[in-house]
Amino acid sequence: MDLTINPFSSGTCLRDMIWAIRTCKTAAEERVVVQRECAAIWVAISEEDNNYCHRNMAKLMFIHMLRYAYSLQLNGVPQAHG
Repeated sequence: MDLTINPFSSGTCLRDMIWAIRTCKTAAEERVVVQRECAAIWVAISEEDNNYCHRNMAKLMFIHMLRYAYSLQLNGVPQAHG
């Protein structure tokens, strides 16, 4: 039974994504992690998956703080109510 967490699915928490980024040995590996995570977030947004909307927004803010450019237009993100 495999209990490893896939850091590239949009359902993982921010902590798991940070762990995946910090375990990278090179900047190129780090960019791959960020690109895969952005792609997973984009799929979740395009499918209107609101289950992990808050997690995805936190991840996008963290990616922005790392000064990575991502190609998401946030005006298409559904607004969180509550």
